[in-house]
Amino acid sequence: MQRYRDSKIPIDKFEISNCCFNFEFSYRMDKWIDVALQNGVKGIVYGSPNLCIPSYCFPIIKVLAAKYLRELVLNNCDIMCVSLSSGAENCHSLRKLSLSDVWLDENVLQAIPNSCPLIVSLILKTPTLEHLSFSNYSSENLDIVECQNLKSLELSEVEISDGFFDNLISKSQSLKVLKIQYCSGIREIDTSNLEVLKIVNCSGIRVIDSSNLVSLEYIGAQIPQLKKTSESSQLKHSKIVLHDNNYIDVAWFRKLRNFLSNLTSSSQVLIGIYQFDDINIKGTQLQQKYVTPKVDILNIEFLREECPTFVDALVWSCHPKRLNLFTTPEMTKCFIDCLMDMKSPIHSSSQRPKNKSRLKELKAFDREDQLLQLKSAKQAIRTLRKRKTWELYFLLDW
Repeated sequence: MQRYRDSKIPIDKFEISNCCFNFEFSYRMDKWIDVALQNGVKGIVYGSPNLCIPSYCFPIIKVLAAKYLRELVLNNCDIMCVSLSSGAENCHSLRKLSLSDVWLDENVLQAIPNSCPLIVSLILKTPTLEHLSFSNYSSENLDIVECQNLKSLELSEVEISDGFFDNLISKSQSLKVLKIQYCSGIREIDTSNLEVLKIVNCSGIRVIDSSNLVSLEYIGAQIPQLKKTSESSQLKHSKIVLHDNNYIDVAWFRKLRNFLSNLTSSSQVLIGIYQFDDINIKGTQLQQKYVTPKVDILNIEFLREECPTFVDALVWSCHPKRLNLFTTPEMTKCFIDCLMDMKSPIHSSSQRPKNKSRLKELKAFDREDQLLQLKSAKQAIRTLRKRKTWELYFLLDW
């Protein structure tokens, strides 16, 4: 190495294996790495075949700041001994990073890709890693292997490639919690080992298997297919938020009912609606094999003048126990009219589908939890005007 230093001989790739660690050898390695960096090294490979050897404190900041380094492979070393928060801010040369049996924490793992924005390949081999959170990356360049103890994974704004989740879940038998948001390229998720699944605005998801899930949270504009491989379900909690629904028709209600019918848990559903046509309520009827949905809490947010057929389709598709309403006075009156009509078999609309389950009891409250008398919709609206509020909720017994 002295000859390389004195003669300034270019070094393309520098590999070193640590077989007999001691403090003197550590000092020498620091010097050798300095020479390699000064001579424009493009690739560094460090490893220690013996896990019993104390981990070498790898000079990660100095290495990442190298001008020409494109590949870094580390095995059995410590990169937690120095702070990455200062020093490795302009690492625009590194393209490939492989970490195996490396001592690091969440801060280090997040700092590396943030400090090296041009990384195109990141390989993680961390048998003891339990929690991983990653954002702004492509799964084609993210290889999570030998992470058998990984328990929770969070991905944000990650471009998912085909087969990524199947490959990951098959290798990570301990994975129980998966949270993904603003990720693209996902079509179907194998949840065979998962207990908690949270999906936020991931367009393109078509199928979710809820067979083994204990908790499901879904936020998005599309309604995916929810399937179960067995009649028995462990699902205890579910929260569904459907937003940016610019156009709603009978097919949309059919998907909604199919989706909610497979939720065997206590569920909370929020729907934001902006535009819809008159709904033919008969079109929302499904085959008898589908179970009538039973939603604990249904939150409705939209601005639209009255549309009785829409209210009919919505309530009969969800069968909520509690309905929270945030809308216009006209739509509030429409909801009250329709719900009172559902409770009264005498005035029941002929357009409503015949259903064994009818509305047995109906109560309304304003946002201050004051009871609202429902003798007539007009009277209820006058009361709400006096109370200066249009926010109210209904308790429904089917």
